Amino acid sequence: MSVEIYGVDPEAGDFPAIAVAGEASFNALWQPAIDALGLRYIGNMRWLRRADLPEILEELRRLAEAPLPALPAAGRERLRRGAAGLRRELAERWEECPQAARLWMG
Repeated sequence: MSVEIYGVDPEAGDFPAIAVAGEASFNALWQPAIDALGLRYIGNMRWLRRADLPEILEELRRLAEAPLPALPAAGRERLRRGAAGLRRELAERWEECPQAARLWMG
């Protein structure tokens, strides 16, 4: 299994799915970092709402820039690259599909 961001509502039908991470990688790297930073908008099994896009992008920025000393160096780098890339891709794709009011991250 994997964690992705995608549209489920009819108006989000044109939104292309964005791969976030494999489930094991998400559970080992992403979720502990999300929990450590106290992030509220992103995570597995969450609705992402267009109205919250600035906060979502800010959380992805924080995730990409956090020192996270509890993670091994290679894991921190994978998470940093993944969060930074996801931030750019989500902003671009949501701009291309403005009718999508919400997306599912799961």
